[in-house]
Amino acid sequence: MRSIRVFLVVATLAMLVLVVFVSAVQGYRSGMAETERLFDSQLQEQAHLAASVDSVRLDTLDKVANIAFQHWELVQGQPPRLLAHTGNIPGTAFGALVPGFGHANFGGYRWRTYVHFAAQGDVVVVAAARSDIRYRLADNVITESILPVVFWLPLSGLLIWLVVGRGLRPLGLLAAQLHGKEFRDLSAVDLTQCPSELEPVVDSVNRLLERLQEAFGREKRFVADAAHELRTPIAVLKVQAGNLVDLPIADSDRAEVGDFVVAIGNPFGLGHTVTSG
Repeated sequence: MRSIRVFLVVATLAMLVLVVFVSAVQGYRSGMAETERLFDSQLQEQAHLAASVDSVRLDTLDKVANIAFQHWELVQGQPPRLLAHTGNIPGTAFGALVPGFGHANFGGYRWRTYVHFAAQGDVVVVAAARSDIRYRLADNVITESILPVVFWLPLSGLLIWLVVGRGLRPLGLLAAQLHGKEFRDLSAVDLTQCPSELEPVVDSVNRLLERLQEAFGREKRFVADAAHELRTPIAVLKVQAGNLVDLPIADSDRAEVGDFVVAIGNPFGLGHTVTSG
């Protein structure tokens, strides 16, 4: 990936989505377990309430939150006898009348049951609630608590994009300083409030500029020394050439001497013409 900003945003969002997903799954499982406990507690309380209702009036409870009830009478030495039941439950036993929670299948649904032995008499109350309704209610509650987190993910991505851009701003400032330098400017780069992660880069750039400045300095000194060493023999030759001009020589040699003097005065022969006589 060519963009550090895009990489950081994508990686952060991926980790955020993973954390949200794991948290949602764990929250869903915990929420379902807690909801199951709450529904069981509610079923238990309603069974206790049904135990205080006369068997004749038990059919008035058949519209209470899709919960069904049965009243059984236990007489020692005789099979259980059904006293009454609500209209949404059959008049047959769900199984053994054992105190506590259980499950039963009837009417094409799965039911959560609770068997309660009344404190007075031999009356046994069976309360049952449809499991699908309980799970649907639990799903609605848990989903409504998770969905806002999912909907906030795009906004989280935008905020992460802005935060990462803010964090990468010193890198842009460093690039702007280097881009604005002239080729003769080898001064050190200075970033105010440089982040610790960027300090090695700035130090490396400054050391490179320092080495370049030292190399250019050595080159200038070499050129200056070479020019000085060349000027000294040329000056001596000029003096000797001037002395040659003052010497008495034959006319036939004067032209050659003149050419030699001109060559010494202008070793590259620029802008001069040789005359004799």
